[in-house]
Amino acid sequence: MGKATTQTKPEEEEDIWISTVCELCNRGPDLIKVHRINGKMVNLEGNIDGEGFQDLTKSRGRACPKPYGLIQKTYSPHRIRTPL
Repeated sequence: MGKATTQTKPEEEEDIWISTVCELCNRGPDLIKVHRINGKMVNLEGNIDGEGFQDLTKSRGRACPKPYGLIQKTYSPHRIRTPL
């Protein structure tokens, strides 16, 4: 009898940009885009894709440094994982 072979599909790689809002500072919400690959946040940048984005925020499509820290805060091996 022959062996049954199963073919496994190669995993599809997810590579998307998600539009969202950062509200970390009191300057007002920044429009940002988060780059997610296979469910993991890898980058973010200011969002200038929407029509009239200049009127929505004071940042004019730029992101301050605070949202970039979210990537480190989310995936740092030294982050707090349990209640204190």
